[in-house]
Parts: sequence; structure tokens; C-alpha cells
Amino acid sequence: MECPPTPLDLERTPGGRVVRMGIADMCRPAEPRRRGPETSAERRRTPEARRERVRTRITQITRLTEDLGVLDHRIDFYKALEHQ
Repeated sequence: MECPPTPLDLERTPGGRVVRMGIADMCRPAEPRRRGPETSAERRRTPEARRERVRTRITQITRLTEDLGVLDHRIDFYKALEHQ
């Protein structure tokens, strides 16, 4: 069974669609949801895990952005030396 992606899901699926998370991650809450509201804690764990993965990626991107700033500064420094 294939679940339709929500606006917050994006990663490339084997069929070529772009979603932010895999089909398995999107479908994981489907069965517990069918069992009823008593499974809400079980269903909550999927987006919580996803949130942690997103936070980790944001941290990595922030560090890379800082590294890029240092490299840009170093390149500008050497360019200035060349033009003296």
C-alpha cells in the first residue's frame, strides 16, 4: 500500500517521486491509526524521530555555512594579496 506524501515529505522514491521522507516512514503510522486513538503515542514516535533527524541536518548545514564563510574570507584575503 502506498501512502500519498504530505507537503512536508520530500526525498526521491524508487518511482522517481520527490518526497522528504521515505514511503516506509510515511506509511508506518497507517496501521496503528487504523487500530484507533489508543495508538497515538506509537504514531507520535515517527514524527518525533523525523524531527530529530531534521534538527541534526540543520546543525550540519549551519556548520557547513560557517565553514564556507571562513573559506570565503581566506580566498578574499589571498585575492587582496595578489592585487597589492
